[in-house]
Amino acid sequence: EAIKPKEKVLSEMKVFALRGELSKEVLRPLNADARNCPLGDPAILMPKIYSPTNIQKKFRLGIVPHLADADSPWISVFERIKGVTILRLDQNPILFINKLNECDYIASSSLHGLVLADAYSIPNVRLKLSDRIVGGDFKFNDYYSTMFASITHFEVAEEDLAVNLTSYFGDRPQAQMQTVPGTNVYIHVNNDEADRIMIDPAYK
Repeated sequence: EAIKPKEKVLSEMKVFALRGELSKEVLRPLNADARNCPLGDPAILMPKIYSPTNIQKKFRLGIVPHLADADSPWISVFERIKGVTILRLDQNPILFINKLNECDYIASSSLHGLVLADAYSIPNVRLKLSDRIVGGDFKFNDYYSTMFASITHFEVAEEDLAVNLTSYFGDRPQAQMQTVPGTNVYIHVNNDEADRIMIDPAYK
């Protein structure tokens, strides 16, 4: 559920825009501004502020962990996989965006990793590493409520760490579907782009 301030604060504040339909539903009974305001996460406008040039694709997959997931044991697993890079949120924003654009695909447990990937037209999927994110799924569902895309994500658990993922990432792997034993993580190598890895949650 959303974390809601006191109703008096909500009713008196000036609302210029909201992230999505769920925020609108929370505020609409309390604040007239919320009834007809624009919807969308402001980070989607980042390319209007900064658009990197001369960026070459270097990584098949970029992992963006939320700050709450920074110490997840899965991060060290992903770091050992060829073609995968970890994008830390606590770095310089320009460097972060440059590295984001060096990735073919993004899997992020941070909402703004997903929003920025959308902003720069990078295919992405939500990665759920833990239940530590304050507010749970609310902000993700709120953001996606303004889009036509279906809401998908995949989860990994600490007990799945015994799985050796490295062997699934070759230099130029053959097109195939592989299920990681004991998890709901599916790694799909696109037939049309055999040198790229795509995390595809549609096969859950």
